Amino acid sequence: MISLNGSNSADFRVLFTPFYDANPYQEMYESALEDRGVSVFRHKDPIPFSLPIVAAVRNRIDIVHLHWIHPFFLFGSKRWLYKIPGSKIISIAAALIFLAQILLLQLICEQIVWTVHNLHNHEKRYLALDHWVGTQVASQADVVQVWDKQTAKEVTETYNVPQTKIVELPHGNFDLKYDSYSGPDPRTELGVDGYKQVYLFFGMIRPYKNIPTLIETFQAISSPSDSLLVAGNPMDEQIRTSVEDAAANADNVYTHLEYIPDPNVPMYFAAADICVFPYDDIFNSGSVILAMTFGKPFVAPKKGAIPSIAPEGNILYKDLNKGLKTARKISADALESVGNVNRRAALTDHSWDDIADRTCQIYQIANEH
Repeated sequence: MISLNGSNSADFRVLFTPFYDANPYQEMYESALEDRGVSVFRHKDPIPFSLPIVAAVRNRIDIVHLHWIHPFFLFGSKRWLYKIPGSKIISIAAALIFLAQILLLQLICEQIVWTVHNLHNHEKRYLALDHWVGTQVASQADVVQVWDKQTAKEVTETYNVPQTKIVELPHGNFDLKYDSYSGPDPRTELGVDGYKQVYLFFGMIRPYKNIPTLIETFQAISSPSDSLLVAGNPMDEQIRTSVEDAAANADNVYTHLEYIPDPNVPMYFAAADICVFPYDDIFNSGSVILAMTFGKPFVAPKKGAIPSIAPEGNILYKDLNKGLKTARKISADALESVGNVNRRAALTDHSWDDIADRTCQIYQIANEH
């Protein structure tokens, strides 16, 4: 395990790859690092066969900071591309080109840092190839950043990463991204007024997030005084249809299946008593940190980094049905108390100032090695 001590001042040219403009995590990370003298360059919109090495050479990059690796050799949410004859061969070829670039980047840049956001791609496509690429990247990276001790253990076991490469660094909060809600009654605005307890799922809707199952489970255990608000953009029309079908006969389930603009995000959390994250497979969750930032308690699976993120009082489940039943028994005052604890934890344990300072130390250590 890498120990982070000493100076945090740095003057590096760092390439974030891939970089997504709509990802607040990366935007806040970039801003915090630039406040400390780090010049962050963006390699955007990667697809198989894209060339981050060109951006590295053009911008005279010192350190390459890898985030997600799957876009460089897989097709992500574009399901139809996997139906093309030879799509696996295309992915293998793209993976080889990506790994060749990693080897070249080791030669022309000072160091490579890899933040492991997921152990495998969310769609679980070509898992053997996915695992092989991850193992190769881990072997070439100088620093492998994880979220906590549990994810460090999982990464070490999955990719055979030596402890000397591992550094634990949490996901930052969203306090600088979103203001507190100050508009009209949020429940009235969102059509869930009149309910005693409002549950919220918020985030992009993808298969592994199990939203149809959440709706069906909620419908089975809820009372007429409870409501579920599902807000987020479905990955594709197939997912949209599955959510709409699940909610069709649920009178107390309200769906807002669209991209929620940043100014509207606080309203959804202001309307909620408790957030629900019904993931069947999770490594780290920015959505959980988002709920904590807004001071909301949550129900989430006891997996990945979530147990170390969650202050006492949040509901971590092995069975969604039991988790929701437990949530229904908690009083409004107790939920508010847990939410206040979550808010404090988000501001202290997930501070961008601390994360940026420690990242600069990582870059410095990598540079010295």
